[in-house]
Amino acid sequence: MPQAELALRCWTDNICFVVQNHVDDIRKMYEKDWDSKDTQRQQMGCALYFIDQLALRAGHEKDEDEADTVGCCTLKVLPSAACCLT
Repeated sequence: MPQAELALRCWTDNICFVVQNHVDDIRKMYEKDWDSKDTQRQQMGCALYFIDQLALRAGHEKDEDEADTVGCCTLKVLPSAACCLT
């Protein structure tokens, strides 16, 4: 494995290790954002819900060997809104 890939892998593993201790807090924060008066915060809370609960890819870029899927950055607002309101 090239040095750059190894460094990225170690960084990603460290982030995962740190985040795993805060999952419940993160979930409470994005659920609280659903009720925000700020539309951007509502959308971010909804996007985080999809990433968390559906294991949706966070971005719109993917490797060539990945399936033709939609990431969170390419979601449309209208069809997605009902999921977070229930």
